Amino acid sequence: MITGIFGVVSRHNCVDDLFQGACYAEHREESMSGMATYDGRSFSSDVHHGRMRDRFRNERRNFCGYFGLAACSSDGQPVVELGPEGRFFTTFDGNLVDNQAITQGVLRNCPSGLSDSELLSRIVSRAASTQSGIADLSMMMRKYASGCPSGGDYAVAMLDRQGITAARGWGRKPLIIGKKNSSYAVASESTSFINTGFEIERDVRPGEIVRITPDGYDTIEELDLQPIKYGTFEWIYTAFPASVIDGIPVAKVREEIGRSLARKAMKRGIEADYVVPIPDSGKFHGMGVGRAFAQEFGLQTPPIYAEAFVKYPGSGRSFLPKTQEQRDAVATFKLVPVKYFIEGKRLILTDDSIVRGTQLKNRVQILVENGAESLDAVIACPPLMHACPYGKTTKKDDDCIAAQKRLEAIREELSLRNLIYASIEDIEQAIGLEKNMLCTTCWE
Repeated sequence: MITGIFGVVSRHNCVDDLFQGACYAEHREESMSGMATYDGRSFSSDVHHGRMRDRFRNERRNFCGYFGLAACSSDGQPVVELGPEGRFFTTFDGNLVDNQAITQGVLRNCPSGLSDSELLSRIVSRAASTQSGIADLSMMMRKYASGCPSGGDYAVAMLDRQGITAARGWGRKPLIIGKKNSSYAVASESTSFINTGFEIERDVRPGEIVRITPDGYDTIEELDLQPIKYGTFEWIYTAFPASVIDGIPVAKVREEIGRSLARKAMKRGIEADYVVPIPDSGKFHGMGVGRAFAQEFGLQTPPIYAEAFVKYPGSGRSFLPKTQEQRDAVATFKLVPVKYFIEGKRLILTDDSIVRGTQLKNRVQILVENGAESLDAVIACPPLMHACPYGKTTKKDDDCIAAQKRLEAIREELSLRNLIYASIEDIEQAIGLEKNMLCTTCWE
């Protein structure tokens, strides 16, 4: 699962900061939203279906607390549990590859069907401390790995009466610490800090468990989790463009990938009038394509970046719904074509990836119906060959069109003149990390 996490530890009432920071995590998940606070005497908590900004805009006035933890999730987080040190609340971003095996092998008297966040909470509740519970989880994940080297991956934050414990697994899930005056925050992404006044302190390191209190934050344990693999798709698609993941700006990576794609397009001899992104994820890749054409090749009339699709306000991200039919419906509704930039024009489409191909095929059909003269496409990652075992929405290899068809057949099915993919080397160069530090499971 993908979850947006935001927590605050302060010497003052933190509820407004908590709400606002969590609203900036909605792009990670918007099915459910939840909030828990501690005021020095008691906890308050609630979870709702729907987005944080809609469900807690008014309800947050019922909360008061110096410590708080919020989540935008698909399974009703934060999850409450009773442990040796009292009540605690858990948020979990990630995936336990064999949840059922861990449940049966370790928590034999627990009911089946626990969500990953519920299972983690049960494990921690039976441990001597929060950090030992997280260490136990990591060990169990590797033991019940089911063919996946680490058995999944995670970023977690837990709220109790003393503060927040934050931990990160093998690196695929981001987690970052911020500070504002005497308050400290932990978030899935630094986007939650920008408009809330927090400054980036540092990322939680892979394998690190951090304790955050009103006095600051300290590393309380460093787990030896190998191999470290950073979540490549965070930079390509999942993270918000304004975020900085492990010190590397998301916008920079996407622009650099776009520039690499433009160079490939030039080698193919592609000529176009406009570079057209598929919103929102294709925008910064498209900016890179457009800038490279304008700056690098000495063209007299380079293709211009133009938003021939406009995302209608209030529509969500199309990867969030649980079924393909729902995803296609959201994708169709949210994008409105602008005929002025389409009719009679040669277009280069930019998008983050092709999974099943159904949504891009729909976009191509719309552009043809609106009079596009020619259509080429550049894609910001290699062909997806495998489902992701680390928390993305693609569940089966059969969902990936590139696992079923050769690239030329995909191009023909999508009715494109040219179809160009970024390579793993392009991504490695854009991010600035060596390939052995990047997760490439879905491509290789």
